[in-house]
Amino acid sequence: MPSAEMTPQSPSLPLDGPGPLLDAATDLVWKPDYENDSWFYFGQYEVNGETINYLFHAMIIPLPEIGDAVQLIVAISNETTGWYKADDRIMPLSKAEVKEGFDIKMPNGFIRGTLGNIDLEATLGDGSGKIALHIAAPGPVIYNAGVGEFTGMDMHIHQYSIPRLATSGTIEIEGKSYEVEGTSWFDRQWQLLSKVPVSKLKWSWIGMTLDTGEALSVWSCPMQPGGSPRAWATLLKADGTQMVIPVDPTLGATGEWKSDVTNYRYPTHWTVRIPEMDAVLDVAPRPLKQEVVSKEAPVLSKYEGASRVTGTWQGKSVTGFGYVELVGNWS
Repeated sequence: MPSAEMTPQSPSLPLDGPGPLLDAATDLVWKPDYENDSWFYFGQYEVNGETINYLFHAMIIPLPEIGDAVQLIVAISNETTGWYKADDRIMPLSKAEVKEGFDIKMPNGFIRGTLGNIDLEATLGDGSGKIALHIAAPGPVIYNAGVGEFTGMDMHIHQYSIPRLATSGTIEIEGKSYEVEGTSWFDRQWQLLSKVPVSKLKWSWIGMTLDTGEALSVWSCPMQPGGSPRAWATLLKADGTQMVIPVDPTLGATGEWKSDVTNYRYPTHWTVRIPEMDAVLDVAPRPLKQEVVSKEAPVLSKYEGASRVTGTWQGKSVTGFGYVELVGNWS
């Protein structure tokens, strides 16, 4: 596929190639005509010799016995000490505060603003952690699959990612406040779910940024439930151009960790090989146990893990940071 050159610091408008089928700024807002809407932020920060990670994931989705619902997940980890906690809140869409534009408020947090001017806050249910961040200055966008739309799990999926958003604020862990400054990854996704029950969904996704300036959104997902997975990486190069590259559908997944809460089994390591870029990227969650267990809607339990990336890129050593999302039971 031809590459699409992106204007630096622009959220859209490729200069050549096929161009995206969506717009990052206007498509930020909730889409009532689609059953599933997702806004996914994560980041990693070095503060006084400690490595602090966060995840903020807001989603609108239909659920059995609840109907249209809003879920807000918050996860915080201290990679240096191994401390990790995550939880979620779910409530009917009719009772949540979802306002015109981009403004979602739940009992455990909120998010509001525009693409380049976002405020978000969230608190863990037991009060042991909190995030309060301001996110600004959108950079080049990854239009997944090259145009921002693709088919998976019998769904037509819309997705774009912005790997580096200027971020500042505080993350609290057990009463200790960390002043953080750096970048966040933002992932926006929406689709219809009517053909596939939530309990039948299964995929793996890895978003990662490399110290070379590249960023990748990596998918492994079958076309239909129960089918063989297909996989690809949408690469945003350091110069702002993007390309779509096939990868091994297994993503080199190895190991197994069984959750003692859900009994789900998950891989524990990935070796993503990209021959076209002479690249081998090892992805390892830190800490290992990062399952988000939904007590209110167990069907939404999943693995969302902050991860370190090491390996080679164009034959040279590389490091990076990313997040792994595993939906479904991987036993």
